[in-house]
Amino acid sequence: MSTKHVLREARVQLRRYRHRISDEIRHTIETEIEKLQEARTARRKSDARKIAKALLKRIRTHTPKTVWHHTIETVESLAVAVLVALAVRQFIIEPFKIPTGSMEPTLHGSSRRGEYPQHIGDFIMVNKFAYGPKIPFTDHRLWTVKPKRWDIVVFKTNGINTEEGRPAAADPPRNFVKRIVGLPGETLEIRDGWLYVNGEKTEMPEDLTEHLIANKNPMLTRCPDAPYEPAPDRPHAYVKLRYAVNILGLHLFLDKSRNMNVVLGPWRFGHNGEPFTVPEGHYFVMGDNSPESADSRAWGFVPFENLKGRVICVWYPIRKWRLVK
Repeated sequence: MSTKHVLREARVQLRRYRHRISDEIRHTIETEIEKLQEARTARRKSDARKIAKALLKRIRTHTPKTVWHHTIETVESLAVAVLVALAVRQFIIEPFKIPTGSMEPTLHGSSRRGEYPQHIGDFIMVNKFAYGPKIPFTDHRLWTVKPKRWDIVVFKTNGINTEEGRPAAADPPRNFVKRIVGLPGETLEIRDGWLYVNGEKTEMPEDLTEHLIANKNPMLTRCPDAPYEPAPDRPHAYVKLRYAVNILGLHLFLDKSRNMNVVLGPWRFGHNGEPFTVPEGHYFVMGDNSPESADSRAWGFVPFENLKGRVICVWYPIRKWRLVK
């Protein structure tokens, strides 16, 4: 509020409530009004602002507040809260929901229709500062931090298409969550269900291994030596025998009661034994539950500018709250 408006409000409030405040407070307010008028007349802007600030505080402390003043304060508080929330969402952290099981067992999706027991998908928080803050309404970042292998990221599907030109997600474009397995310039190869980077076999990240071993779900049992078989009528999609699943190199068997749906091929990338190179400025992503994940094997590489941030925690359901490494 300008010094002119403060002066006018002080005079109005003093005239309106002069009989409802003590003589001492009324005299103090009148003195400060005179000092503010003198400072404005002498163009001492700094002094005028200091006097106006003290005068406004005194007026609002010692005069009754009207409905209008309450309304103004409420609107100001709400506006500040909204601006802070938008700034936090734009630059720092943003919530998302996991709808599918493509990232099982790291992140849990919603139950399928008719599946029992029913459960909702995980609600996650994403650190949007992880790879550098974006300028609002653009894909340009103030500075950049390069993603690392095994980061779990959320990205938008704008401009990502299959070989036939179909978009990775139906219109409008959506946000996907996957794990980065290939970095720019690397040569990748998926051979018999194992991921090779520049000709070397990769090991799954320790935190995912520990999470699987600690998982109390009785359906998961480690079985590292079982062979692979091509899935019948599913070109380029490999499963371990009939009820097995490969999660980024860790071989697991699933209980026969589980309804397995293997994602159909043919893949655009990741054909068994066929190497390919990740372009500069792009990343190759996969779902942890790779047989049930449509990912970079189907629709190609994710540009760096599409990355929204790195998943840092599951915040809901509350009983399943945990950090995501």
